[in-house]
Amino acid sequence: EIYEMVNDDDAILLDARNIYETRVGHFAVPNLPTFFPNTRKFSSLPMALNTPEAAEALAGKQVFMYCTGGVRCERAGTYLRALSESNVGAWKGKDKPKGIYQLRGGIQKYLE
Repeated sequence: EIYEMVNDDDAILLDARNIYETRVGHFAVPNLPTFFPNTRKFSSLPMALNTPEAAEALAGKQVFMYCTGGVRCERAGTYLRALSESNVGAWKGKDKPKGIYQLRGGIQKYLE
């Protein structure tokens, strides 16, 4: 079921890790765009998700997030949901994501 959702034209990956972790490696799925916030620290992620680039990339999409251990995805998902529903900042007039999903336990759990 998850593979069908990821292969949807409205799907996008969101790498919720910091730029250092992203440089080490990331998921690359053919025909599936990935949004990289390129933050140096987690506290910068809320601002990175409230940019015109983020709103344009994520609005109206099925957002599939991943991070290292799962904690950042929990917080990022909650923030993204609240931000998109608030209709302010870069999200003003944009559609909410159709769905926000995360890789439970992050990459660490995925690799076990």
